[in-house]
Amino acid sequence: MTSNDRLSDHGARDLAGRTVVITGASSGIGWAAALAFARRGAALVLVARRRAPLERLARRCEDLGARALAIEADVTDPERMLAVAEAAQAAFGGIDVWINGAGLSLWGRSPPSRSRTRTA
Repeated sequence: MTSNDRLSDHGARDLAGRTVVITGASSGIGWAAALAFARRGAALVLVARRRAPLERLARRCEDLGARALAIEADVTDPERMLAVAEAAQAAFGGIDVWINGAGLSLWGRSPPSRSRTRTA
């Protein structure tokens, strides 16, 4: 096993020295992923449009022993995403994992389908 494949006692990969960028980190899966990576020692670049939740998350990750950088950015802005990559490089020396967790969800009734399906 190489140093890149270090496993903890419970089988989870040790991510000390690795940098993880997570978009959509201010809630949901992005938030949970950030905490999971923090517990395994990764340095985190947390990205979302809402600064206040990002800063709360960064503090929680730091409380778990991780280094964390919160960046307010919209993933639909290519220049901001380039700035995120550059910030990760400057702060932590590169990027090992990039998780695109930003997304959109719609709640409510869907419109009726225009297609008709026949069953036999």
